Amino acid sequence: MNNLGELLALATAVCWTATSMLFSEAGRRIGSLNLNLIRLIVALGYFMVFLGLTGEQVIPIDAPARVWITLSLSGLVGFVFGDLFLFRAFVLIGARISMLIYSSVPVIALFFGWIFLGETISFQSFIGVVLTLAGIAGVVLFRAPAPHEPDPVQIIHRKKIFTQGVLFGFLGALGQAGGLVIARFGTGTEFSAFGATQIRVIAGIIGFGLIFLVTGRFKKFVHSLKNPKALALVFAGAFVGPFLGVSLGLRAAQLTTTGIAATLMAITPVLIIPPSILLYKERITLLEVVATFVTLGGVAILV
Repeated sequence: MNNLGELLALATAVCWTATSMLFSEAGRRIGSLNLNLIRLIVALGYFMVFLGLTGEQVIPIDAPARVWITLSLSGLVGFVFGDLFLFRAFVLIGARISMLIYSSVPVIALFFGWIFLGETISFQSFIGVVLTLAGIAGVVLFRAPAPHEPDPVQIIHRKKIFTQGVLFGFLGALGQAGGLVIARFGTGTEFSAFGATQIRVIAGIIGFGLIFLVTGRFKKFVHSLKNPKALALVFAGAFVGPFLGVSLGLRAAQLTTTGIAATLMAITPVLIIPPSILLYKERITLLEVVATFVTLGGVAILV
């Protein structure tokens, strides 16, 4: 198939759409903090089984110390800091707006690369940044009005929750972009993507484990394991996203150009619109749809 790479990139976007909605629902049931630790443990298990079946090293213990240190720091910044806020945003404002805000990762990574790696920002990249941020701002500022609420206290509370969710979404994008730049700074492109992901996941598990230890939340964590519906959502989300999505994305990048693959994989905010309307009965205006496509256009220019 001549277009297999493009089809796999689209399948990757579908995977990330599904996993964002699955994790959003699971987070509402057991809390975003419990969700983060469980899904990292599950994802690590999937990777270990897959690599074991393919005859590769189950855990990259032979990787140089520099790689372990850098990728561990990357995992702490990306998975612990970044996903801690992103998954909380899922709970507060839903998967659709959270993933749209998450589209700012390339923008933030671009500026981090400029500041810390000495990379240049072209005029084309600048246009991409403007379009991406303008599209996100369009959805955030001009979203569909909420149903009429006569209680002014509830109106203020709802606005506060939305503002907090938007802030958490951007902090999640900030963490993910920082984690990616740290990984590039320390390892370049010579290290296995699967091995790098595993090291980052292990660091994430340790990081969240320390958070649970310091805050004394292990009892709540154990209690969350007794919620079968939430666990089913987590297992499905961890398989569809961190495992299957990463695998398909890597293969897509091998079969087509990086720019095409990255652009197609970035259309999650568009794909998530129909299920948001059908499943969650969200009110979405034409302006929000247009702004979402503007964001996608900005990301396409950047990548």
